[in-house]
Amino acid sequence: MVSLTALVEHTEQVFSVDLPEDFTFADFKAYLSAECDVQPQDQIIILDNKEIRGTDSATLASLGFKDGTLFHIKDKSLSVTAATAPVTANNTANSFATGSGNSMMNQQFETARQQLLNNPQMQQQLQARDPEMIAALNDPVRFREALTARMSMMQSGLANGGADNSAELARLSQDPDNPENQRRIMELIEQNNIEENMQNALENTPESFTRVDMLYVNVEINGFPIKAFVDSGAQATIISPKLAEKCNLHRLIDKRFRGIAKGVGSGEIIGRVHSAPLKIGGTFIPCSFTVLQTNVDMLLGLDMLRRHQANIDLKNNVLKIADTETPFLSGKDVPNDFGVEQLAQDLGNQVGTSFGGGAAANGADPKRQKVTPPAQAAAQAALNRNNPGSATSTATSSVPQPNEASITQLVGLGFSRAEAISALAQTGGNVDLAASLLFQ
Repeated sequence: MVSLTALVEHTEQVFSVDLPEDFTFADFKAYLSAECDVQPQDQIIILDNKEIRGTDSATLASLGFKDGTLFHIKDKSLSVTAATAPVTANNTANSFATGSGNSMMNQQFETARQQLLNNPQMQQQLQARDPEMIAALNDPVRFREALTARMSMMQSGLANGGADNSAELARLSQDPDNPENQRRIMELIEQNNIEENMQNALENTPESFTRVDMLYVNVEINGFPIKAFVDSGAQATIISPKLAEKCNLHRLIDKRFRGIAKGVGSGEIIGRVHSAPLKIGGTFIPCSFTVLQTNVDMLLGLDMLRRHQANIDLKNNVLKIADTETPFLSGKDVPNDFGVEQLAQDLGNQVGTSFGGGAAANGADPKRQKVTPPAQAAAQAALNRNNPGSATSTATSSVPQPNEASITQLVGLGFSRAEAISALAQTGGNVDLAASLLFQ
């Protein structure tokens, strides 16, 4: 068996084949035809800068094919060479500029325009970079023309880059057996694939280059209206101390459940409100809150979403919960997302509490307290009622040092030793939680 690598020059497609040395030239060309869509009679096989002109019965070994050989395939039916690829890209760009009757693309442009209209923050950012685009925002035709012009410019730039790559690829192909040239050829092919992928995205899904609004719904607590951030990736439902006070929940905060929420950063957990009536639509549901020092007023996390079997219906743009449907807010109605991004850094998906108020009173650093899940904290509370002397020792106990086996296990997943030790320290030595934290 010989392992060969083929480069189709007009498409820059690269593929590998493993074939026996006694494979005939006729069968070889038929096999290549299935891989690269070049008919056997149109194939020109280039090996070591020479065209292979063997009989159909000649074997690969007799034609000079060896293990690890790189060869080129040309299509003699083409009237132009691979250098015309940039022209094709330019023609594609011109089709954008003329706004040729592509109803699907026009619909996608209109979707992007509506998203921009509903997002004042994005409009402010774009105003500084592209005031002409903002000026055309209220006119669908002008907006489409402006957007297609910019896409045309971007694609022209990509096409020019492709021309440069084609020239370099042709130069490197003069010595294809050079290992350094082979490495560079693979880099250029990968780069061209990335650029082609971006061109396809610009053509087929231009809305993917716009910002997506976060999910917010209108809710009420004790008659106080709130725009709640819906995040199924957050472990717990969050309320800020400021909002808890406005909603008259501050007197219900159980400070025994205070602690530190650790993600990329950390945030201070003030305590926990075990139950409060939350109004969504016209329905009241019981809801528990972790009171976290954050700029986000309220976050509906996975605990409440799962408890009430919520359904985030993005097709109809509604939150289905407790037999009621609540529409998600449009971009112009949602709060500034700065607080949400900060919360994601502070919180991540890890929420814990540390029981034992005496620690803070005695001057202990709350960031050094052991992070404990709420259920364990409640169990610890019962234990401390029976044995008051245990509270202080529990609160001030240090996080256990991670063992070498746990560190090795995380390092084996591709993380550095320092990252593994840090994650294990944050999760109290729990390997599964540490791995989950590192993969976020």
